[in-house]
Amino acid sequence: MTQPQPHVPTAREQKFLESVEEARYEREIISGLGPFFNEKAPEDMLSFYSKDEVTSLKVLKATDRDVETRMPVKITRHYYDLARTSAAIQRIVKASPDETMDLAGSEDPGHQMDYSPVEGLLHKYEMGLMYVVSTCSAHCRFCYREELIARKQIKRQDGTIAKKGLALIPEIIPYIKQHNAAVAKNGGVHPESGREKLRGLERVDSLSLDPHKWLFQPFECGCVLVRDRALLRAAFRVTADYLREVHRESAEVNLADHGLQLTRGFRALKLWLSIKTFGMAAFRAAVSRGFALAEIAERELRTKPGWEILSRAQMGTVCFRFGAEDAVQTRIVDAMLREGYAFLTSTKLKGAICLRLCTINPRTTDAEMIETVKRLDNCARQCSQ
Repeated sequence: MTQPQPHVPTAREQKFLESVEEARYEREIISGLGPFFNEKAPEDMLSFYSKDEVTSLKVLKATDRDVETRMPVKITRHYYDLARTSAAIQRIVKASPDETMDLAGSEDPGHQMDYSPVEGLLHKYEMGLMYVVSTCSAHCRFCYREELIARKQIKRQDGTIAKKGLALIPEIIPYIKQHNAAVAKNGGVHPESGREKLRGLERVDSLSLDPHKWLFQPFECGCVLVRDRALLRAAFRVTADYLREVHRESAEVNLADHGLQLTRGFRALKLWLSIKTFGMAAFRAAVSRGFALAEIAERELRTKPGWEILSRAQMGTVCFRFGAEDAVQTRIVDAMLREGYAFLTSTKLKGAICLRLCTINPRTTDAEMIETVKRLDNCARQCSQ
């Protein structure tokens, strides 16, 4: 019986094999928090956790809230590079004391079934976890997928009990097409991208807001929204005998019954005209634009040494500081005001003076925001000398 002979590549196969480069991928995995605690991680990665974050995680070691005893903490070079300029990915891959605050679990974490456009469609953070592996965050500690696969019967917010739905392809495709079309039409940002940040707001009984900010109105235009109009009327309505004729028509809207003033100007007219002229879609797009601008500012700040983000970009605002001296932050504000290119203010956060950008002008371009951060960085370095 003849022995099988090894394969001998043809000339064509050999030529192809010789053209293949041996490119070994180095994952460079950092396991645990120890390398960050003991400053043994690669030098350029040490700043991934701020000093305050390291301290807050160290305090939990050997306690009942020790992060590492509850969930593995790992990060690769690849995900460090992605997360370095992305607050959203940082939220996924970085360990946080918040993860150990509520360990009871939730049958529907974040009320995903209520807010998912197609029930069973995986949350964006869970999609990220599929790639990150071995890393978790407060968003997904109690995994939706586990109960989905187990087909567990759970109680929903409306009181009904049923298994979690499994999204089917025929249901997902129309949603994806509709979503992508809305993003393309709105310049790359979904017009309702900020809706999730206000999740739960629809359940409040009353809400006050200032239309002169995100509804872009002049001053003197406040707004109160109430679920039960009767309660508002009961709080302000005056039923004196000499006002009998005023109240005989119960269906008539009398603005004196809804506030302290008996007479007042038509302040809401400008808001009504704006909505009628531009439509609510234009306002949604403008608000979403403000969110995106704040994220651009944070991304640019993270690429420049010396800056610390004290509050991530959220709802059109980002807070940060340069160095550790409070006086420097004040000098930076004054220098930027003198220059006149962009306006920012200072505030106090976590006991420290910091700078604050509120990016609510939808006409601001990406290039203008990048230039603002560049000028801000120059001012900071001059003011810290």
